[in-house]
Parts: sequence; structure tokens; C-alpha cells
Amino acid sequence: MDAAIITISSQIMTLKIYESKTRVVEETLQFRVSIGHDIYHAGLIELTTLKEMCRGLEGFRLKLEEFAIKEALVFATASIREAENALYVKDYVYNRTGFSWYWLDNAEERQYHQLAVAEHVPNYQERLKEGALLVDIGSGSIQLTMYQQEKLLFSQHVKLGPLRIQEVVTRMENQIDRHQDLIEDYILSKIESLQPIIESTQELKHLIVFGTDLKAFNQLFQAYDQLTVDHFHEVYTQLHEKEPRAFATEFQVSRAEYLQLLPSVIILKLMLQWTNASQLHRSESDLCDGLIAAQNERALLAFEQDLMTAVWRIAERFQCSKLNNDAVLMYATRVFDQTGDIHNLSNRERLLLQVACILRNIGNLVSMNHHYLHSYYLINEMEVIGLSNREKQIIAHCVRYHSSLTPLNDTLHFQTLPEQQAVIIGKLTAILRIADALDDSRQQKISRVNVTIEKQNVHLDLYSNDEITLESWVLSNKASYFECVFGMNFTFKEIRSNVLA
Repeated sequence: MDAAIITISSQIMTLKIYESKTRVVEETLQFRVSIGHDIYHAGLIELTTLKEMCRGLEGFRLKLEEFAIKEALVFATASIREAENALYVKDYVYNRTGFSWYWLDNAEERQYHQLAVAEHVPNYQERLKEGALLVDIGSGSIQLTMYQQEKLLFSQHVKLGPLRIQEVVTRMENQIDRHQDLIEDYILSKIESLQPIIESTQELKHLIVFGTDLKAFNQLFQAYDQLTVDHFHEVYTQLHEKEPRAFATEFQVSRAEYLQLLPSVIILKLMLQWTNASQLHRSESDLCDGLIAAQNERALLAFEQDLMTAVWRIAERFQCSKLNNDAVLMYATRVFDQTGDIHNLSNRERLLLQVACILRNIGNLVSMNHHYLHSYYLINEMEVIGLSNREKQIIAHCVRYHSSLTPLNDTLHFQTLPEQQAVIIGKLTAILRIADALDDSRQQKISRVNVTIEKQNVHLDLYSNDEITLESWVLSNKASYFECVFGMNFTFKEIRSNVLA
């Protein structure tokens, strides 16, 4: 059975038709459109561009009809949402073509890019084991992601894409003699703070470049079957030394493509310089490929592991107690798993609960007073590849309500949330508050918990050989919100661990 995915990015719309079981792509159509130019130049998408978008999508509709596909999944990238008229654009396109799309935020988009690369770059896992810097270049931003021994070290999003830089340079071109010098200075001003982090990492052997809008870059290097660092430096030298018109003529690129090419090449030159990577790889896989690859559950599992690695690193950076986080994580996961019949939440929401357990106290580094509010603000401002904005909002609210504050005494804020999202937050928060209470002394006195559900009662057995008066008192206070959310009585009992059969 055939299926289809359409992606709309700053410079190109792509349709891929594939066999749903094997995920083999059978047909690819692309339609170039200058959405990004409009956004970065004027702040909104112009009417002429809107009409071009609709024309391209109508062509996609005809191709879908050839394959007897009634509907396609449509996704628009984060950069499109920067347009001041983004919501009206979505409505305009839907009314004229029947296509409506899902907005991808940056973290989701970058995850799908990496899924595509993981599936299409040979020996990908081996390269991560040997140490790799992934450079994801979009039209309006870049994402730098570093792996060593297959473990995620860091990932940073920077609003520094070629098209965004091109607009800056175009506004200043009458004031300069050489675009290269201006662009390099501009790029350095935005990413110089990352240089010590990247340079301090040992044994980064590989640099892997990919992205949404790398047409000119791929065209420049397509003559090389295997792109090497030496090949790259040869082209960079010519790009830096030749006049723009002479370079564009020799390599058969337009002036606009030349101006977009410069930032990509300069960024890569800096990354090669900072990492001393000996091998350079480029992937022409795109966002559509990543969305197709995401249907492979094993691939998604690997990225969930990366997500948890990133979350633990954040907690470490904010000096959170590893022992306390481990204990609360264990309690919360146990309670979640044993109360599935009453909360009916998914494995994905289980993951969000685990993230909340680890990040709930990061606000202490700002101030111990109202730390839960500081944690909430910090999480909302973070970007973690693999978490959508909606998921991040769920985590942030669970953290906001894990201590003294609850949705019941924060109604003005909580009532602004969508109903379905509020219910999920309420359930996860109820479990998190129970788990947090069980290590209120920060001494991990409770070795295990066990949940039993009978009629209208949820009962918790707490196994411990220590005095847990503080934990019991806090648990009694926090249990009321659990009872409110689930409509059941909550009881608990201490059991000495040496009595455990």
C-alpha cells in the first residue's frame, strides 16, 4: 500500500510517495518556492509566493491521484512559522488546495533530519562511536550536535542559516568590498562561545553535514564521489580567493546560490578547524526521509536514549542530586507502570514523566525560593532534540506543580491550557508529586514501592528499614491532589524491608 508525505520548507516543497510496509520511496517531486526570502526580507509571505505554493501543491495533488492516494501527511518547518502571517497562510492554502499541515517546531525538525541521516549515511553508528559532529544546516538556522562513543555530548541550535545571513549581507553589501570577510565575522560573532566546548572534546573523527536547503552546496560537491577534507579545502580556497562572478561562472551557480553557499562553507570550515575532524561526509537525505524513517520504532527508541542522555546532562549542569533524581525516577516509573488501568496514558507520556523527574529541581540554581517556578521558566526556554514544544510544555507544567503549587491553587494559569493537555498534565503531576514526597529527606530511605488498586482505593506499600516520618507526612499532604485527579482514595503503609519475602 502506498502512502505519501509532503514537506514545506523555506525554499522547497517536497512530495515523496513510498510503500508503507517497506518504506521504499517510489516517487519524488520537488517544487522550489521563495518562502524564506519573503520571511527574512519582509517578515511575511507575499501573495505571489502564496499563489506559487498553491500551484506547486496542486501539482502534488495530481501526482497523488496517479497513485490513487487520497490524502498525504503534510508538514511545515519551523522557519515558515516565523512569518507574521503564518496562520493566515495556512488557512489560505487549505481553502485553495485542501492541504492542511502540521507545524514542526525546531526540535522535532532536527530529530527527523537526524533520523534520515542515521538511515542513509553508511556505518552511521560506527561514526558516532568514533566521535562525530553533526552539522544540520537549514535556511534560517543551524544545529550542532556532538557524539562521542555513541553518546550525545551536546546539541545547540543557532539562528544562523544561509538564507538569514544572505538577507543581512544584502542589506550591507554597498558598504563592503568582500562578502566573505563580513560573513565570517558575522558567523563568528554568533557561535564563538561554542568554540571552547567543541575544541575541548577529544577524538572527533567525523564531521557530517546535512540539511533542508543545501541544493547549492550539494551541487558544488557533486563531482566528488567521496567528499574529503582536502576536497573541501580546495573549494574553500577558490571560494575565498576568487571574485564572486568568476567563482559563480566556473562552478555554474547563480549569484543567489553563491550568497547562500558562502555561509554554509564558512561554517563547515570553522567546524573542521575546531574539531580537527579527518573525515567529512555529506548526506542528501531530507526531512521527508526522516519522517518516513520515523515509522521505524527501533530508530525512535535510539533517539529516546539520546533524549534521556541530554536530559541527564542538563540536570548535571544545574547541579541536581543524581541520587535524589534516581530515587524519584524509580518511584514515579513504578507508580506509573502499576496504575495504568486508571491513568490510561501512553509510553510517550511515561517518558515525559521521567524527564520531569530529572529536571524538576533545576530551578534551585537560580533560587531555592519558589524553585519550581524557576524550573518551569528554564524548561520552557530550553530546546532538547526529540521534544516538541507541546511535550516541553507538559514537562514544564508538571515541574511547576510538583512542590507546593498545584493546578487547584493556580487556576488562572492552568485554565489557559487546552483541555486534553491539561488532563495529561494533571495525571502526570499527581504521580510526580507522590514520587517527589517519597524522597523528601533526600536520603533514599525507601528501597521499593508497590501499588495495589482495589475498587475505589489506590494503596502504596513503602519498603524501608529507616525512619520515614518526614516522607509519610509529606506524602499525606500531597496525596489529596492524587485523589482529586483520579477520583479514588489514596492510602499507604510502611513495610520493613527485612520482612519482604
